[in-house]
Amino acid sequence: MAFADIPGVGRIKREHIIRAIGRIDGEGVPPEHRSREWELKYEDRSYPPKYVVKLAYEYANPGVTISTEEYNVHEALAFLIGLGFEVRRI
Repeated sequence: MAFADIPGVGRIKREHIIRAIGRIDGEGVPPEHRSREWELKYEDRSYPPKYVVKLAYEYANPGVTISTEEYNVHEALAFLIGLGFEVRRI
């Protein structure tokens, strides 16, 4: 499944990504969501791309959750780049 085909992904805006980043800043990253290969860079900090997209998805689609198993890291990276974020290999 292409990430763009997941219902509700089109509702994710840059502000949802930033809100997800803020949540991670406050709560941290659960061990199962730590990134091993790629990172989202934002204001000199690093974040796991798939987890950021998961949280942003849930902010953009209140009451709906999504598993990071429903998309791969490359789909998440392409989506984040499309919104103007910097991603890079760790």
